[in-house]
Formats: sequence, C-alpha cells, structure tokens
Amino acid sequence: MTSAILDHLWQSTLILCLAGLLTLLLRRNSAAARYWLWFAASVKFLVPLWLLSAVATRWISLIPSPALSAPALELGQRLSAPFIPPVSAGALVAASPVLPLAHVSTVLLILWSLGCATVLLSWFIRLRRIQRAVCSAKPLWLDAPIPVRESSSSMQPGLVGI
Repeated sequence: MTSAILDHLWQSTLILCLAGLLTLLLRRNSAAARYWLWFAASVKFLVPLWLLSAVATRWISLIPSPALSAPALELGQRLSAPFIPPVSAGALVAASPVLPLAHVSTVLLILWSLGCATVLLSWFIRLRRIQRAVCSAKPLWLDAPIPVRESSSSMQPGLVGI
C-alpha cells in the first residue's frame, strides 16, 4: 500500500515539476494553453498513472500496430515497473544494515508531506494578505456591474471573491 502511494506521489510530483517548467516556457502563449497544461497536471493527481496506462493500453490494443522488437518491449516493462519493488521480509533482513526499505519509504513520505504542508501554508498566508487588503479597501464609485474597491496595498490588480 505504501509503495503504491509513494509511486503515485513521486510520479505526480514529477508531472507537476514538468508542468511548471512547460508553463515557464509557454508564458508567451495564450492563457488557455497554460490552463490546459495545469489541468492535465491536476488530473494526474486525481488518477494514478497505472490506471491511465491501463486505460491507454486497452484503447491502444484496439488499434492494429506493428510488432515491437525485444529491446523495446523490455524497455517498456522497465519503465512501467513500480518505483519501489515489493520486498519480502527475508530480503530486508539479508540486506545491508542500512535503513530497511520500509523506513526509507516512510522518510520519503514524510518529506513529501512536509513539502506539501509548506506549499499549503504559503497559500494560506497569501490568502490572508488578500483578505486583509479586501477588508481595508474603500469602495470606488464606478459605473460597473460589480462592486469595485480601491486598496492602498502594493498588490497587483485582481478579482477577488469570484
């Protein structure tokens, strides 16, 4: 179970980093392109990679394809293998006296959780700053279909409360 969770977390984190890099590369493209990029990365967090590959394999099996060579099949099997292979208890005892694999998995899970908590805390701090700016903002009397407010904070313009 822990192995499946760790596989999902490292793969999702990798996809998130790739999406971030692609967003930086595509910053001159339309907002729609960046939106769909982040949307695809978000879907990865909801759906484990093994499920996506199972659906893709089922869909691709409907399409006739040329036979693959043995090296290509071996490479595909290696890439689809779990990140942390299952290990028996006897193998753990016979392994080196370093931390057992279960402890390494736990440490990685704790590190990932700390990173996630750090990101959530920074989002919460930014949200509180926006809320303070909105509360201290004065109404601006413009002929607009929505209420407009003016703030003396040094934040950039934005829409709040949609």
